[in-house]
This record gives sequence, C-alpha cells and structure tokens, in this order.
Amino acid sequence: MSDQGRKILFISLTRTGSTAYASAMAHSISSTDPIVITSSEAQKDFVHVDRTISTYAGKISFIFNTLLFFIKASSLLRDYSDAEEVMVYFPVFHPWNLIIAIWAGIFGIPVVTTIHDYKTHIGERNGLTEFIQRLLISISDKVVFLTEHQKAMATADIPHKSENFTIIPHPILYSAADHSLQHAIDMKFLLVGRMKSYKGYDLVIKAAESDAIHNITIAGSGDDLHINNPKITYINRHVSDTELAELLSSHHVLLLPYMETSQSGIVTLAIDAGIPMIISKLPGLEEQLNQGCGIWIQPNTAELLEAMETIQNDQDLYDRMKKNLKSYRIKYEKDYQEKLQELLVNLHSL
Repeated sequence: MSDQGRKILFISLTRTGSTAYASAMAHSISSTDPIVITSSEAQKDFVHVDRTISTYAGKISFIFNTLLFFIKASSLLRDYSDAEEVMVYFPVFHPWNLIIAIWAGIFGIPVVTTIHDYKTHIGERNGLTEFIQRLLISISDKVVFLTEHQKAMATADIPHKSENFTIIPHPILYSAADHSLQHAIDMKFLLVGRMKSYKGYDLVIKAAESDAIHNITIAGSGDDLHINNPKITYINRHVSDTELAELLSSHHVLLLPYMETSQSGIVTLAIDAGIPMIISKLPGLEEQLNQGCGIWIQPNTAELLEAMETIQNDQDLYDRMKKNLKSYRIKYEKDYQEKLQELLVNLHSL
C-alpha cells in the first residue's frame, strides 16, 4: 500500500434519504481526493461527482436492476482497483451496498459502512433493512455510528464485531439562515422535516389548541396531516434548501418533540442557524446538543406546551439559548473534526 493509503471509493446510492449527510461527508473528506459515486437522482446534491449509477424507481425495477447490478458491481470495483489500491466507504444505507461489499470481500477491498439507525423507526419498521445492515456490519472492516447510543445497541447484539466500531457525529449542515429574531411574547414555532409519526407532529397539533399559542408552521413531505386549526400553517411538500433557510430565519423556536430517534440532521441545521429548540430527552439527541441550547422535554403534549409557554414568557432564557448556540457550534465543529481525523488515520491503516 502507498504512503497515502488506499484511495476511497465514496459510494452513496440513496436517491433522496440522507443525501445532505452524504454530501457533507464527501466534502469533509475531500482533502483525500475520494472517487465520489452517487445515484443519478442524487447527483445534484453533491459539489463534485465522478460517476453516477441508475438504481431503481419501483418494485419491478428493483428486482430486475438488482439482479443486473449484482453482475455490474464487480466491474465497478475492477474499474478502480485494477489501477490502484482502494477501499469502499458507504456514508448511507442502500440495499445494493451489500452487493458491493460482497464483491469487495472477494477482491480483498476493505469496506467502511455507516449506520445511521441501527433499528428502523417506529412506524417504519423494516426487517429487511435491519437484516441487510447486520450483514454489512459483519463483513465490514470499519463501522461508523453517529452516536454512542447507536453503537451501544449494535455492540449488545454483535459484541464480537465491536472492535471495528467507531463514532463520528453528524456533520453540521449549512443552513444559510440568518436567525436574528428578537424575543416576542407571541412567538412563531416551527416543526420541519420529513413528516412521520415518530417526529411528534400529533403533539404539536394538540399544543396549538392552547389559547397561549398563536403561530405554528409545520413543513415537510411525508404523512398527510389533517389540520383544521387556523393557527397552524401547513406546508405539505418537500421544502427546498432556500425555503428551509427562510423558515429557520423567520421563526423563533424549532420544535423537535420526537417520540424516538437515533440522531437528527435537523439539529445540526439548527445549531448552524442559531435557533433555540424545544427538544425531546432522547439519548441520541442529548449526545448532539448541549443542555443549554434548548428546553428538554419528555415527548408529551403537556411538557411541550409548558416549554412553549415558558420560552414565550422568558426573554432571558431565549437570549441565553441563542448565546449558548454560538459557542456550542464552535465546540461541536471542533469535536467533529477531531473525530474525523481519527477516522482518516484509521482508514489509512486498512
């Protein structure tokens, strides 16, 4: 192996899910000059892409294209491994990762797999996804988790592989937001992202029934919500990066009353924007965010409403959170870069 280590084949085949994370990770390791390979649909989300792969768009094409890709995957790896020593780095889950990893094992190419959610979310349980992830963990040379909590879950199930486990927190996602809103007694609250039941949107809708709350925006694609409350602005579609920046800039507080989650990319956007949060006391979120940057709640309507009323009536608390977020962003980025450099050193030895 050369002094520079193996060339990284950075392969992200997801079409829509976690593309912001994958793009941020590609940027983070850009100093290593990786070969970036993405799905055709996600190419637009990356600054630089060396190669694209068409995946599938439905059940029929999934079956046919998967069988075809099983053959193509070997050629994909040979195209690069014949010229120099390489390793495969998966930043996000995709079923075809397993096919690539199997061929990589045959060719003696090391594999690095990233696990975002060791267990799939409530309401989205997927035994096949979890099974494929466990297989990937068993054949990968290094496994990256985003939180200690997720790493611990995997370690409990697969203790003999734990020596290959490492943690790199979610990179901060650039928000382009200018959150300069001053405290107001009549605050604007925001719930944004992919709308799934575990995000706690039912709690937000119920909290809006209080006479003390007057302005809530719920924005994002996903479940169709039945909202008849004029105090709630409902944007039932995917929110563009530009729209997201505008929403973060124009609302006082971000709501994250999640029922369960491993971690959240939205949290890193909020850290970057400097917007105070009301957030659930969940292990992964508590690893991501400093206690002084939000109001922490158990995910129920009563505690959510109490937190919303508290921050509306306490300017000092609001101002203190905004100040804490500025300093915490610096610390978060420093810790992230340290963990990233540790990983790159470890990858050099594969």
